[in-house]
Amino acid sequence: MGQRDRDPRRHPWWDHVPASQRTTTLWRRRWQLLRAALSTQSTKIVVTFLVYGAFTLAIASSGVGAMGALTLIPLVVLPALAGLAWWLTWKEFHH
Repeated sequence: MGQRDRDPRRHPWWDHVPASQRTTTLWRRRWQLLRAALSTQSTKIVVTFLVYGAFTLAIASSGVGAMGALTLIPLVVLPALAGLAWWLTWKEFHH
């Protein structure tokens, strides 16, 4: 859906919205779009990685070297572990 479709001011019903409610209607529509964007699984994954990355950078930049290294371990191990689990499951069902 393009940006033009998301803007309620371009919709034919916008002329019938009272002037006193237009601001609240715009904010409510923006909030609905934000909630819809945040409710997808891919967005949740990206937000989780961004928060974890910010946490890792905060610990690493604070001068705590060992804690910074410990926070990086899941980023390295988790993809390998997920790949191993997928491969073992695939092998179990196909052989």
